[in-house]
Parts: sequence; structure tokens; C-alpha cells
Amino acid sequence: RSYDRALSLKPDYAEAWNNRGLALKALKRLDEALESCDRAIALKPDFAEAHSNRGLALQAQGHLDAAIASYEQAIVLKPDFAEAHWNQALVLLLKEDWARGWALYEWGFKAKKRGGGHKQALAPDWDGQTLQGSLLVLPEQGVGDEIFYSGMLRDLQGCAESITVAVDPRLVPLVQRSLDHVNVVSSQTLPTLRPHDAQVYMASLGRYFRQNGRGLKAVRTPYLKPSKDRAKELRRRLASEGKIICGLSWISKNQEVGEDKSLQLVDLKPLLELPGIAFVDLQYGDTGAERTALQESTGIEIQRIPEIDNFNDLDGLAALIGECDVVVTVSNTTAHLAGAVGAPTLLMLPFASGRHWYWHEEREDSPWYPSMRLLRQGKVGD
Repeated sequence: RSYDRALSLKPDYAEAWNNRGLALKALKRLDEALESCDRAIALKPDFAEAHSNRGLALQAQGHLDAAIASYEQAIVLKPDFAEAHWNQALVLLLKEDWARGWALYEWGFKAKKRGGGHKQALAPDWDGQTLQGSLLVLPEQGVGDEIFYSGMLRDLQGCAESITVAVDPRLVPLVQRSLDHVNVVSSQTLPTLRPHDAQVYMASLGRYFRQNGRGLKAVRTPYLKPSKDRAKELRRRLASEGKIICGLSWISKNQEVGEDKSLQLVDLKPLLELPGIAFVDLQYGDTGAERTALQESTGIEIQRIPEIDNFNDLDGLAALIGECDVVVTVSNTTAHLAGAVGAPTLLMLPFASGRHWYWHEEREDSPWYPSMRLLRQGKVGD
């Protein structure tokens, strides 16, 4: 309403048209968002930000080639436009254009989308060559991304005399158990670590190990190994009288796009009513109210394992996932854990907004997680 008021006072106000387009995109009114960006560009053809925002609207509609063209035009007008480079990188990786995508992905630091908003310089950047010395692997933003990118840590074997990997403290026991060629430390200890000869961020390993289809064929799962002792305990807890054990996760807590890739537990009612299945709660956070409401209205019980904190005890959650016959989940940390431990997984993906690049397009399989089947939303908001 404020932008509309501004434009009623000054119809040729290009900045207001551009910002109105961003607001409309956030409201999922994508055709109107695109129209607003086009009005801004018509008024100010060299408006790089409007070209980039036009690309965002096109990307949200699934028009990826047109989005790339808009990002390219923004970059022509403003060569140091970090956000346009970053947005283009995500679309190129989504389209499996690895060489160009990984190169542009490094703009994520200047766009404040990686490294917590800045790139740490604890050592010189690694150049991908065998290192006669110590290599430090730095974490990405978000535990889900760390699980995903840790699938490339095996490829580092033999690339340095010693390798130290920093991860979220919740992941330390799981990753250390799974990889015997690296030393795993908590990311909270980074300021106290001894100097290293070179550093590399986890996602930047893609430039060296996932440049083409041959690199993707090197993906092997499971690459994270749950605790056998904890798995044995859980197997007893999950005795289901011959029923299929199905783990469930239905919410993403991502602050920017979590709403786009979440649903309510009751939305899964057609699945929950299938016979011969025992359901287990893999969702992090407090789900008690939803599970109680479901049981009271339908009689369906979703089992919660009280001794495992699905948010803080990721080692326990990995063991629980490993004991499920199948996992049904949205795109969140649970999905990455399920893929990394090789659990048979049915993954529900949003149409465009909220779908991360590594789920790609028009395919039911995942080159990153061979045990997954991808199920795609047909249209925005369905």
C-alpha cells in the first residue's frame, strides 16, 4: 500500500516499482511482481537491481533460462553486483551447469550468503593441489548444508598431510566416527586452533570434486555412520509387530523460506491412514500439540522417542533414522541426515521458492543421495 501510494504521487518512481516487485514476490503474486520489475526497468533501463529482482521473480515461476538472462544483464550493468552473481550461481547449479555454477558460488561471501556474512581468513585459500602441510576445512551456514557438503570430505583423502574439519558441535561425533582420515573439531573452537597451511570452505570443495558427471558418480552413501550401540537400543524401542516403521518430518525452520517447504502434520492424513505402518516423529522442535491433536481427532499415534532430542542430539537422530524402514520428510536437516545415512527416503519438495539448488529439476532421483526419491509440488502454494 505504501508503494502504491508513492506511485500515485510519482508514477515514474522506478525505485518504488522495483521495491513493490519485491513485496509482491514475497506475497507469491509472481506475475504482478514481474510486471512491477518490468515497469522499473522501462523507466530506468540501467537499473541493475531491478534486473536482478526480475530474475528472482522469473526463478520463482520456474523460468530458469530467463532468470539467468536477467541476472546476466544486471551483472553487465554492475559487474561487482555480488547478489546477482550469487543468484545466477544458484540457478546454474540447479540446472547442473557445474563449472560455471561452482565458480560463481564463491560470490556468496561478498553477497553475505556464506560464512556467516564474511569470509574467515585463517590461512591461505587452498588451490586444489596436493598440499605438503595441514588443511583446514571451514563450515557452511546451517547444519543441513554441513551434512550435505560433508559428502565431499572423503574426496579429500590424500590431498594433504593432515586435514582438520570444523563442523557444528552437534555433528562432531557423527562425522568423526564416519571419517578416519580427518580430525573433526567443533566450529566453536576455530579461534583457538593452531595455524594451518591452507583453508577451504566445505562448499568450495565442489569446484574440485563435483565439476562434472564423473565427479557425481563418485558420490557414495552412506557417508555418515550412526552409532551401532544407539541403533541397537532403538531397534528394541521400535518393535512394531511386523509393521513398516516410517519416520516423519514435516516442518522446515528456515527463516527465509521455511514456510514454503513446510506443511501441517494433519496434511499427511492420507498417508497416516494407510494400514501396516508405525509412524515415528523425526521432526525437531516441540511437536506435542500437533501429535496430540492428530491422535484426538483421528486416533492415529505418532511415536516420539523421549530420550532423543531431535534438534540437539543429531547423533541420536541419525541412529533413529537409520532404524526406520522409510523416511517421509520435507527439505530440512532430517532430509539431509536421512540421505547421508542411506535411509530409503521420500522427499517432498516445493515448486520453486524454498527449493534448494541441489534438488535440481525434473528428476525423481538425487545424484547426491541415491536412497532418495523426490516428489515435487505441482504449483506454488499447493
